Amino acid sequence: MKKSVFILSLIFCVFYFAQANQEPIKNAGFVPSNIWYSKTPFFDGESIRIYTILFNGSSYDMNGAVEFLDKANGDQKVVGKVDFSIPSGGRIRDIWIDWKATEGKHIITARIINSSISLADGTRQIVAIENAETGKSEVLTDFDTDADGVGNTIDADDDNDGVPDIDELKNGTNPLKSDSNGNGISDKKEIEDLAKKIEKNKEKEFEKISNVIKATTDNIPEPIKNTTMATVRAVEAFRSMLGDKMRIAKENKLSEIKKNKEKTNGTTLNNNKQEVVSDKTVSNAILSAPKKPFAYASLAAVAMLQYFFDWKFVFYGVDFYILYRLMFLIARRIFHRK
Repeated sequence: MKKSVFILSLIFCVFYFAQANQEPIKNAGFVPSNIWYSKTPFFDGESIRIYTILFNGSSYDMNGAVEFLDKANGDQKVVGKVDFSIPSGGRIRDIWIDWKATEGKHIITARIINSSISLADGTRQIVAIENAETGKSEVLTDFDTDADGVGNTIDADDDNDGVPDIDELKNGTNPLKSDSNGNGISDKKEIEDLAKKIEKNKEKEFEKISNVIKATTDNIPEPIKNTTMATVRAVEAFRSMLGDKMRIAKENKLSEIKKNKEKTNGTTLNNNKQEVVSDKTVSNAILSAPKKPFAYASLAAVAMLQYFFDWKFVFYGVDFYILYRLMFLIARRIFHRK
């Protein structure tokens, strides 16, 4: 009796360890890195179908379940589980599950769980599958406020109201709402109306100034007006003439500096070729060396004068300031005497 119990125990242990140490079933499971979606890109709030494919190239009929996983913000959640059954002999089956996308970065994977095979006697045996997990599919889900198929991250106009986001931020409107203040008028219409209003105000102000200038001009006696215009024309001719002269003087200075530089380079001793240069040439180069700083200083002065006479704003601005100071000093002296 004891011998029979020992033999039965031994048979049980051998059978148990044979089952536990059985190698994983090869040539079955997922096609490597096999995850794809019903559409791309997709955006926050959309219902997306996640697909994968199973194959069974083994000699056993295989059953089990595919578990879809979503890892976002460091947390991994189960999207859902789908049961499957695949006959032997190189059969494949596509598996899918619906998933509601949320904003952010996601790592989508799938894995086979509770896998088993059918044995010849009709019993089922739980087995491990070598290729039981898919590769990782990393996707970034963006918002698409205006539903134009372009995510807010790269969309230049998130609310599609015709006003670029950068302009909305400058104007203080909401780039995610076509009617920021909810008054029934789009941001674009309000910005256009404001621009027209500002333009109208500018035109009115300009018209007022023009009217004041015209009224002032009309009240000036003709002899004084003619004398003033003649003086203005004379000053303008003087400014233009001096500007031309300064331009020519600057060109001459540049030419002079260039010639001096060429002379200096021509008198440089070439150590590699050991050329002999006359004492007179070297003396001329040494004597011309101190002139260089003065030449550049003269060029800078002439360039500044050219700028002064060429730019009317600078020329007349300085002239009016000098005239104002003179009138101020004269008025001060007159009132001081009294």
